[in-house]
Amino acid sequence: MKNWLIVIFIFTSLLFVNCDFENSKYDDDYGRVALLQLLVAPNNPGQTCKDAISKKDECFTILANANGFPYTNTSESTKEATCDSLRTSAFKDMTDRAQTCVFQCQVRDWQTKVNSNECAISTPNDLLNSSNTNPVVTACIRSCLSATSNVVTEDKILSLLIFNTLQSGE
Repeated sequence: MKNWLIVIFIFTSLLFVNCDFENSKYDDDYGRVALLQLLVAPNNPGQTCKDAISKKDECFTILANANGFPYTNTSESTKEATCDSLRTSAFKDMTDRAQTCVFQCQVRDWQTKVNSNECAISTPNDLLNSSNTNPVVTACIRSCLSATSNVVTEDKILSLLIFNTLQSGE
């Protein structure tokens, strides 16, 4: 019961932060809802990071099957090593809760790609780049970090997308 009271208080607080409801953007509203859901979700950044990689693998498996070429899923040990590395480099200044939240935004992004059949009809490069321009992902990440009163630039958001970080060699 106590947890629900906290959730209700946070939700009410978020609603009254911006009293201009008519001009509120959908992406910002989505981000607030995602943040509330993430606040009550289990806090496990390592597992959530691995979940994001698994969702990417699921999407790329669909793409491979649609185009008739093989794709090998990322091994558990590679997922774990990748996530440990990311958490101690690009995500090192974030709390575990913030890391979990940002990784969960990316899990949802890949799940949306799977559900919408985008995985079967896009190119690998388009799939990776679509997160960069997805306003829902941006709003979700902004919401994760706004809880700590951090201002997030576009460059910072791009550096928090797991697969951008991996492509940059970090």
